[in-house]
Amino acid sequence: MDPFPPRRIWLATGQPDGMYDVFGHEYQRRLAREGLRVEFQRSAGSLENLERLLRGQVDVAFVQGGTYQLVPDPKGRLRGMAAVYREPLWIFYRGKPVTDGLASLAGRRLALGAPGSGTEAISQALLGALGLPTTGPNLLSLPAAEARQRLEEGRIDAAFFVSSYRDRNVTALLRRPDVRLLGFTREVAFARNCRYLSPVRIAEGLLDLKADLPREEITLMAPAALLVCRETLHPRVVEQLLTFGRDVHGAGSLLDPPRTFPSREGVDVPLHEHPGRFPVSALRRPAAARHKGGQSLRVFRAGRGGRTSRSSIEGLVTFFRPTHEGGWS
Repeated sequence: MDPFPPRRIWLATGQPDGMYDVFGHEYQRRLAREGLRVEFQRSAGSLENLERLLRGQVDVAFVQGGTYQLVPDPKGRLRGMAAVYREPLWIFYRGKPVTDGLASLAGRRLALGAPGSGTEAISQALLGALGLPTTGPNLLSLPAAEARQRLEEGRIDAAFFVSSYRDRNVTALLRRPDVRLLGFTREVAFARNCRYLSPVRIAEGLLDLKADLPREEITLMAPAALLVCRETLHPRVVEQLLTFGRDVHGAGSLLDPPRTFPSREGVDVPLHEHPGRFPVSALRRPAAARHKGGQSLRVFRAGRGGRTSRSSIEGLVTFFRPTHEGGWS
């Protein structure tokens, strides 16, 4: 490996104006200050990003948890760096309130996500788990913006989105009086059968107090958004990305408590073995590693040959643990 890190990397984000794209610009801005130039490649979503990583077209990508198993990687060329936030599955639909969850949408015109996106993958997986068709003339593969437009115009009955609550398509549909948000009533069953999903309970008014959105408490299912790289990515770049990942995501959000992310939990891609030395005093550590009187500074040092054990990367990222009640500890 070249002892000098590259001055430029390629990052696969997602659809224009999606949250992968938004966060990609934030990483680009922050890393530029360190002399690392970040070039974008937009895509349909997670599956396309994984394929570009495998082809060597990009160095790093945002990827939805649960999609790595859908792309063959027999040589183990990809590595998971960290989970950086939770992105719920939002299912918006028109018509009367449903009573039996996702199964109520059987036979309707559904937009399942763009081809090659994580949204399409999770939508088909959940429909299949319920014994419902995953393909057919009423099941459409549409980009997020087009799915939103068709739902607003009444040309489809429901649309699926996997994204942050800050996504413009999500926020716009939440405000429409003629569109409803579908909740999950069997969240524990879904989480046990789909290990990459965890329940997210959203309180009434949490997303907008003034407009009272959502208008009632609701439970959604969410995979984690991951940073994934090629195994050959320079260790210094891995360190920079995780450092700025902490800065960008560590403060938390309306759905994620502070200092929950970055985390290794929820990463279903083989973890990157991060070398070098890195202080982690600013990160929440596993309970077993905390001192009773408070947190102390820990520095990981590279071992023989410049490599470290897996415990090194565990020090770079924090840990979260899902509970069956939809919370995080």
